[in-house]
Formats: sequence, C-alpha cells, structure tokens
Amino acid sequence: MAITINILVVGLVPELPGIEPLTAGLEWNWIGKLATILASVAIFLLLPQRLKLEAGVLTLPRPPEWKSVIAVSAGLLAFFWAVAFAQKSGGTWTGMAETVAFQGTLPGLDEELAFRGLVLALLVAAFGKPWRLLGISVGWGAFPLIAFFGLVHGYTSFGTDLDWFQVFVTGVAGAGLLWLKERTGSIWVAVIVHNLMNVGSLLLDKV
Repeated sequence: MAITINILVVGLVPELPGIEPLTAGLEWNWIGKLATILASVAIFLLLPQRLKLEAGVLTLPRPPEWKSVIAVSAGLLAFFWAVAFAQKSGGTWTGMAETVAFQGTLPGLDEELAFRGLVLALLVAAFGKPWRLLGISVGWGAFPLIAFFGLVHGYTSFGTDLDWFQVFVTGVAGAGLLWLKERTGSIWVAVIVHNLMNVGSLLLDKV
C-alpha cells in the first residue's frame, strides 16, 4: 500500500490544478517527490508504536560498531559508482546544479522512508526476523523487498522495457541499504549513502 501510494502521488500531484506555476523552469519533479515524502510521513504517523520503532525513522544510527557500517557503505558506493562510470554517456553539464541538488536530497529520503522504513517494518511485522545473516536479523520479507526495489528501478520507457542489468545493480544496492538500515537500527545512514550513490553516478557520467 505504501509503495502504491508513493507511485500514485509522485505522478498525480504535479498534474493537479495550480501546481504547474510552481514547477515552471524545473527539470525535476520536486513537487511530486516532496508530496510522496509527506504521504509516507502521514502513513508513518498512523503506525502503532512498535512499527514506528522498527521503521527506524525517529532513531539515530546505533550500530554495534561503526567499522562494518563504514566498510559496507564504501563498498556500495564503489560498486555503484564503478557501474555508472563504465556505462557513462557523457553529455553536457547544463542543468547539473538542479540535478545534483535534487538527486542529493529527495530520492534517498523518499525511497528509504518508503522501502527500508515503512514497507520493511510492515514485512517484519508479517514475517518476523528469525535469522541472523551477516550481522543483522532478517526474515522472509527482506527478499521480496530487495527484488521489488530492483524491478522498480529496472523499468525504462514508462514501464514498457525491463533492463535486467539495472535490476541486478539496484537489487544489490537495495540489499546493501537494507543491511545498513538493520545494522544501525535507523534509515539515516541508508538515506545518506543512497543520495551519495545518486550524486556520484551523475558526476561520473559526465567525466
């Protein structure tokens, strides 16, 4: 439900009457992304307290130790940036200021709040976290979440084509971000790493 609302809001809000003047001159869907974040916050406020704690939105990162968190974060960034550099298309730097500002803030906040926050908390409530894997507790819900995250980012051309390599890359990213969230008990390290992946990929694409 949370992801469905997220997808609907990001597409529909910019089309509402009176919104167009606010987006004039902007390349990116700032209004839609901000609206999805607000929608996710509204859903979060409706959760029972135990799920709010599980979502890790109001919790500061408290890992057992930081060395593994830093290592996984660095590995994720290196992997994602290397793929971006290998696939770079070049192009102009025109409009990059807005692009960097957008990609460095809203996508990570929106997607971590929705995927590793709300949806993961609901999946944990349904399936639990009975296993220890690579230093974190996980359950069956983690696997469809990782797959869905990859699939959502693997579609191009408005959902008509599926890029399986992109599914794999974003699936790996989703698994790493889930690990960071569970290891720290908070979404905020994942938010920062997610946005750094996006910004670094944009810049490396132009090198």
